[in-house]
Amino acid sequence: MHIGNILLVASTAVLAVAAPTIEKKSKAAKKFQWFGVNESGAEFGNTALPGRLDKDYTWPPTATIDTLVGKGLNAFRVPIMMERIIPTSMTSTTLNATYESGMTTYINYITSKGAYAILDPHNFARYYGKIIDDYSGFEAFWKTLATVFKDNKLVIFDCNNEPHDMGSVDLGKLMQACINGVRSAGATSQTTSSGNDKALVGLTDPSDKLIYEMHQYLDSDGSGTSATCVSATIGSERLKAATAWLKANNKKAVLGEFAGGANSVCESAVKDMLTYMGANNDVWLGALWWGGGPWWGTYIYTSVSGNVLPFKKRDVSATYSTSWASAISQANNFVNQLNLTEKVGIVTGGSGFCIGNIAAIPRVGFTGICLSDGPTAVNRMDLVSIFPAGLTIAASWDKDLMYQRGFALGSEFKAKGSHVGLGPVAGPLGRSPLGGRNWEGFSPDPYLTGIAMINSITGMQNAGTQSSSKHFIGNEQETQRTNSVDANGDNIDAVSSNIDDRTLHELYLWPFADAVKAGTASVMCSYNRVNETYSCENSPLLNNILKNELGFQGYVVSDWFATHSGAKSANAGLDLTMPGYIDSTDPATSYFGANLTEAVSNGTVSVARLNDMAQRVMTPYFLLGQDKNFPTLDPSSYCVLEVEYETQLPVSERYSFCNTPARDVRSDHATIIRNLGAAGTVLLKNSNQVLPLKTPKTIGVFGNDAADLTDGLTFVDPLPLPGFDIGTLDVGGGSGSGRHTYIVSPIEAIKSRARSIGARVEYITSNAIISTNDFHSIYPTPDVCLVFLKTFTTEGYDRTTFEADWNSTLVVSNVAKRCPNTVVITHSGGINTMPWATNPNVTAILAAHYPGQESGNSIVDILWGDVNPSGRLPYTIPVNASDYDIPIANFTDATIANAWQSNFTEGLLIDYRHFDAKNITPLYEFGFGLSCTNFSIKTPLTLSTLTHTPSTFPASNQPIAPGGNPDLYTPLLNAKTSVTNTGSLSGSTVVQLYVSLPQASVPAGTPIKVLRGFEKVPLNAGETQTIEFQLVRRDLSYWDVDAQNWKIPTGQFTIAIGFSSRDLKSSAEIDML
Repeated sequence: MHIGNILLVASTAVLAVAAPTIEKKSKAAKKFQWFGVNESGAEFGNTALPGRLDKDYTWPPTATIDTLVGKGLNAFRVPIMMERIIPTSMTSTTLNATYESGMTTYINYITSKGAYAILDPHNFARYYGKIIDDYSGFEAFWKTLATVFKDNKLVIFDCNNEPHDMGSVDLGKLMQACINGVRSAGATSQTTSSGNDKALVGLTDPSDKLIYEMHQYLDSDGSGTSATCVSATIGSERLKAATAWLKANNKKAVLGEFAGGANSVCESAVKDMLTYMGANNDVWLGALWWGGGPWWGTYIYTSVSGNVLPFKKRDVSATYSTSWASAISQANNFVNQLNLTEKVGIVTGGSGFCIGNIAAIPRVGFTGICLSDGPTAVNRMDLVSIFPAGLTIAASWDKDLMYQRGFALGSEFKAKGSHVGLGPVAGPLGRSPLGGRNWEGFSPDPYLTGIAMINSITGMQNAGTQSSSKHFIGNEQETQRTNSVDANGDNIDAVSSNIDDRTLHELYLWPFADAVKAGTASVMCSYNRVNETYSCENSPLLNNILKNELGFQGYVVSDWFATHSGAKSANAGLDLTMPGYIDSTDPATSYFGANLTEAVSNGTVSVARLNDMAQRVMTPYFLLGQDKNFPTLDPSSYCVLEVEYETQLPVSERYSFCNTPARDVRSDHATIIRNLGAAGTVLLKNSNQVLPLKTPKTIGVFGNDAADLTDGLTFVDPLPLPGFDIGTLDVGGGSGSGRHTYIVSPIEAIKSRARSIGARVEYITSNAIISTNDFHSIYPTPDVCLVFLKTFTTEGYDRTTFEADWNSTLVVSNVAKRCPNTVVITHSGGINTMPWATNPNVTAILAAHYPGQESGNSIVDILWGDVNPSGRLPYTIPVNASDYDIPIANFTDATIANAWQSNFTEGLLIDYRHFDAKNITPLYEFGFGLSCTNFSIKTPLTLSTLTHTPSTFPASNQPIAPGGNPDLYTPLLNAKTSVTNTGSLSGSTVVQLYVSLPQASVPAGTPIKVLRGFEKVPLNAGETQTIEFQLVRRDLSYWDVDAQNWKIPTGQFTIAIGFSSRDLKSSAEIDML
């Protein structure tokens, strides 16, 4: 904290941050780019240098980051000490390992939330107490420090040493040295800043992104030592001179420190100052509250969400250790060192203690690659987190949370020593509502799934873990998903998903294109056949579409045992076969391995193709820097596999490994999981505003899903439907599941809340007892009856009914007969019918999906109003099961090898598209969800074209890039509206945009409308926010089968904005050609 008058002689800083790509807002809204807080701890004990962790200094708890991000803050200034990070001399390049570890962990945690981390050596321009007059040494220090984070675009390098009493030191020269050091570190695409002293006017920045930092406190001397503010207008008064200086010199600034006491005068002064800055946001880009001292007041949160301060959302971007081009070059150099046998080893799964392994090659220093199951946890390992399912994340409609989940998951994979996390899931998309693995994916809408894939992949890979986007493609049912052998020993082929070209491109391929554009490391080919050819040996899919049309640069890996040939698969585009061997009973035999070696030797597979396979496998390894200091595999994973599969390791290995405690990689992810679980809960019914619960004195809890698990914390695999009886369900079954360390059941969390409010809890958690109408243990009738239902879904099985499991309808009916205030909560991995939804005694319904290990806490947060429900359905709930007409293909009694055929004759018309086309009224439509406040869209939708005369087809003169023709992603149309919170509570809504193509000029089977944009918008009561959407060429095109290209049709498009697919508030028409 700077002491003294700092308006005109401001503290100086050089800030190096990514040039932000942010959501466009109306200028009238007066938004800041940054709003945040200073976090202290790492600069404590500055008389004891370098100092000792947790004695002389500490790192702030990451839980505060979660709290403050949840309140709307997006920038965190972290003071550090120069002597602690580089303790020997400013010119040294050796960092203090302990301090660096704490620093990088904390900074990376902040940026994992999508927030900016401001790295601030808080030294008052001194090094070990001596005034810094060594300009070259100061430049060298900044080059070394900036190198650590040069590729993290959300890190800000703040040279704010708060210089004072500098004698003859040239302050401008010192700050210029900082800029030069940051730039020479490779942080060249970033912004820089300094103060407004005359000596700093002439600073130059080769990237031309100079920003100035100033401080302002509101007490009498501006020192920040008093919680008393001079007046309600002192802030704006003191900033006027600085604002004039900024405008006169054409500079921009951020208020790096400010504070006011927790009293009414200071509250008014702070809001006055921020309003003034917002009115001058052409020069003021943001502000950071000083978090220490007597100043903190909760009113700052309301300022964050008010008219002046909501920060602008960033676009997701990758922050890898190198570029794809450089990684490809490194991979080629690596492969060129290998002999034929070693190259084949890179593309053939080997032995090891991960679920998938690429064997080490010690001769060239390669330690191997570990692949672990996802996408909800690091499966088959101990002390990991169980995250909410993909379906739950889709129900949040929150892009930032999608990213956070991906980053946290990726962090756990990496910390366990796993290079590849097998996820996220774009297939199954959800063609059939009864699909057994729909819960692993996101939504039957390809646009929503695509956005979730982008954010999940970017999060995982920014954390240092390779993603594996799966299952490519048409893997829409579990029944006969792979081949089998009948009673006579004859082969019965896997089901064939027969998909026409347009449906493939516009529906099932769409999210995989997004995955490729996001830079996914690998794509997993699926078990099933597509148009009667197994996916993993399907050259039209793997070579023509995935690698050529979409420009995929990574590797194609088979699902486990999904390879059916050697040379044929390799030539068709399969790069890596897993687990390597053909059958678990014969681990020495592989379709690749020796067979591939022979195929290359005899020319059936070319050497060039083998090199390409190996290079593709190795490229992401170098892309993510996994060749340097990657964590070793957690030794306890060996023991977990032994327990999981009830096998036994040799005694010597069991003693060595199974006495080793598991490596705990969970960090504080429980907080993220709790928030995600609440965000993915959809309020479907709320009669008479019964939620949030007011002051119930007697709470009834019913249903087997409410209880603690009685059969153990880890599901048996495989676990047939309907799963286990007693115990809550927070995740599905199969390879996408995980081993719980703990689970907070609903009844545990409800009891805890009840104790805190002096309420009693009555309960029956046996559905069998409830179904017999035996309620003799319940007295008095509860003020509210909470009924918990579950639907188990798992890999290997498809569901057979739409209703929730365990006699759920009778359970709800019997409880509701006795309780006029019955609230039903469902934990389900798919779509359920709700025949009890219209029962007047069922006053509220919450679809909580699979919320992860914090399940009980997440639902209690919703029930008692700690969190205002903001989830929206990522699918359509029907009135009757017959409203859906896409059954699971079943030819169980067939004896013909090719009998299993699933014809996708519905084309593009799945989920809400089907309901629209057939004019079927759903029970709850796609995109629907209630809040405990109200929202309105009253501003007419306005459209503006961004290209004067777009061509019918995308430009053909551009090379294919990841995602396909780059022109497909050219913005063509801008749509703008505003949304208002008209209720009395703060809350978030999801504004959705749907496109209707001109029906007269598109082929038959074109949906009436399709989702092409959404934004989750947090609003205070009475607040209005402007929302803008940019639609790219692909959003406004259909796949022309004859032209084999994306085509913009002639005629008028209808663009509609609303709160669900059936609640559209404003629309406009436009001709694009």
